[in-house]
Order: sequence, then C-alpha cells, then structure tokens
Amino acid sequence: MIKKTGLLFFAAILGSNAGIAGSYLQTNFTKYYTISPRTAQDIARELNWRSPIHENGNTFHGHTDWNISWNYQVQQLPDGSCALTNIQTSIETKYTLPKLDERITNQDIISRFNRFDKALTKHEHNHGANGLKAVSEIDEALHTLTPQRNCRQLDQHANQIGHNIVRKYIDIDNEYDHSTQNGRTEGAYIQ
Repeated sequence: MIKKTGLLFFAAILGSNAGIAGSYLQTNFTKYYTISPRTAQDIARELNWRSPIHENGNTFHGHTDWNISWNYQVQQLPDGSCALTNIQTSIETKYTLPKLDERITNQDIISRFNRFDKALTKHEHNHGANGLKAVSEIDEALHTLTPQRNCRQLDQHANQIGHNIVRKYIDIDNEYDHSTQNGRTEGAYIQ
C-alpha cells in the first residue's frame, strides 16, 4: 500500500526575498528503509514489517509528503491601494521508499523487488509532481493578484488562494490513489 499526504504551511506576511513568478524554491529528500528478504516470497512480509509508514492501522510501503509555504509582504502603494511584494513560494518534498539490503544477491529477489520498486517510485514521484503543480499554481496566483483597497483583505485573500490550491491538489492526490488503487494498477505491488 502507498500513502500520500499533502501538508500545508500557513503563509507569513514577512517575506524578505523578492520573488519572480515561476521561481519557487524546491527541495527534495528521499528516506529509505531497508528490507532483507530471504526469499522472493518474503518481500511482502519484509515490506510490511520494516516499513515506518503506518496510519489508521494500515502499513504502507511508500509515502510522499509535499509541504508548501508562501511568504510575501503587503505594501501600501502611493494611490492608497495595497499590493503583494517580495513573494516567495517553496516546496519541500519528502519521499519514503524501501530498498534491498545490499547483501542480497539472490537474482529472483532482486528482480522482483526492482520491478516493484520502479513502479512504486514512479507512483510516488507522480504525487511529488502534483505538489509541484500546486506550488507553481500558488506562485502564479500570488504574482498575478491585483492590488486591492484594503491591505488586510488582500492578505486574507492571498492566503485563502494558497490554501484552496493546496486542498485542490490534496484531493487530486487522493483521487490518484483511489483510481490506481494506491499504485497497484501501475505495478506497485508484490505478489
């Protein structure tokens, strides 16, 4: 089973770096947990036993967390209206995936695991791509937000836009897991 969650950070009004639309900061991490099956038939048992990914009584074999943040300043313009400046958006994506103990030499184990791992990694990276779409959409929306008369309302509106986009992509990720049976239809399962 594969589990994905999108987490969102609240926007801060105190940004210090000037931002250009389409120039979000991206950081990726991959954390591996090691499995040591003795036979090809032990792979699923090892995945379930060694996986650190547990939720609601279920164990998952792969996981993607993407965390998006957006920062900006609200500046009053000479005409009295307010605009966003120094916009900075960022995404941190963390993948948790299995790997075979490097001492495994059995070609049947290696072959079966590699087929599974290729499909699982692709599935998890598709979740990561949804996070990238979300941060890109937020970045563009904030950079194209027109000035408004009330600075407080502009700030609230900008944050609402960001949160709505994050929720949209969490829903897209959930639907993706549902339609692929958590990656199973894409080959991310061990028999």
